[in-house]
Amino acid sequence: KGADYAESTNTDIYLYHIANGETENLTWENPGYDMSPAFSKNANYMAYTQMQRDGYEADKNDIILMNWSTREKTNLTKNWDESVSSFTWGDDNETIFFTAAMEGTKQIFKLNINRPHSIQQLTKGQFDIRGILGQAKNQLIVHRGDMNHATELYRIDINSGAMTQLSYVNDAAYRSIDLPEVKSRWTKMKNGKDLFSWVIYPPNFDPNKKY
Repeated sequence: KGADYAESTNTDIYLYHIANGETENLTWENPGYDMSPAFSKNANYMAYTQMQRDGYEADKNDIILMNWSTREKTNLTKNWDESVSSFTWGDDNETIFFTAAMEGTKQIFKLNINRPHSIQQLTKGQFDIRGILGQAKNQLIVHRGDMNHATELYRIDINSGAMTQLSYVNDAAYRSIDLPEVKSRWTKMKNGKDLFSWVIYPPNFDPNKKY
């Protein structure tokens, strides 16, 4: 049993009743990861992330919606092909903003819990959204970084996806170094599938020289 426990990824979300001290397992039926529970602002819903298979740490991570009154559960990203990294509730109690990997980067997406099939990508570019800090009216405050830049604060317009940098903590350090060029590359493999990779060139790269 000890070895089985060490290899298991079966984690559940529990509700602790303060009044009587009882504990209730809310996700007992799922054998894989159940993580990161978060309530909507009006407390009508609880969302959490879920992997379905036990022992498979790289399984697809979905967002599960639980109606708090009925305990009914809905997989909001079941028919979406990518894997969710993290999420946060929007202020309208209907929108969920989440991050997911996309072609070697991590971007922000949003969905409406009443129309879960209409997932919309908000950001696109050669960078990673490393965390969503919160919503301020029609804007999101996020952590963003890339292969040449450490994490800084950015503001994202929820309607257009336009990004504005808010912090410049590391700019002085960047001015003292030569930054390399980073390019994406697709390679056709023998099985016909496309392999994505990053190529990071030396600073001041000269294509006429041998490295």
